[in-house]
Amino acid sequence: MLDLDNLREIKKLDKSDIRGSLAGFPSQMDQTWQEIKKMTLPKGYDGVKNAILVGMGGSSFGGRIIKSLYFDS
Repeated sequence: MLDLDNLREIKKLDKSDIRGSLAGFPSQMDQTWQEIKKMTLPKGYDGVKNAILVGMGGSSFGGRIIKSLYFDS
């Protein structure tokens, strides 16, 4: 039986290092938030009511997290 608490076994299966990507996600989110706070949107964007986020594979994680946070709104 596979021991999912054993990092060596996980690394054998996780050839693309998805675990590493997920471990770095909080710092990536923090960096993104710091960069967003510096942005100024052009005039005319203040009326925007919807946005589309797209991604494939791991690139879709951000959109899925946002969807789960704002599912009811």
